[in-house]
Amino acid sequence: MTLPIGWKRTALGSVLERVTLPVNIETTHEYREIGIRSHGKGIFHKPPVTGGSLGDKRVFWIISCAEREIAGRAKNLALLKAQKQALQCQLLTGKHRVRLLDSATETAA
Repeated sequence: MTLPIGWKRTALGSVLERVTLPVNIETTHEYREIGIRSHGKGIFHKPPVTGGSLGDKRVFWIISCAEREIAGRAKNLALLKAQKQALQCQLLTGKHRVRLLDSATETAA
């Protein structure tokens, strides 16, 4: 099979992570299923279905590595924003001071 330009083959395990978190199926909610091809031929998307049509199927979440990375970066961003706010408060209250060097002092040092 020929891949589009710029695409590359990669192992499924490098982009998906096995999660044993079952989905709490709601009969009126719509779900998107995937199928897994045999012999390492990849995955395919199935048409969306309602929870009621799933019957007794066991359904689990699939979380991609990209989603995990995005969640990690979002958490890191929130921590950095909190740190920035704390530092700004300390600067405004005078708890921390910033010493500015003039250009003559900088070149002499």
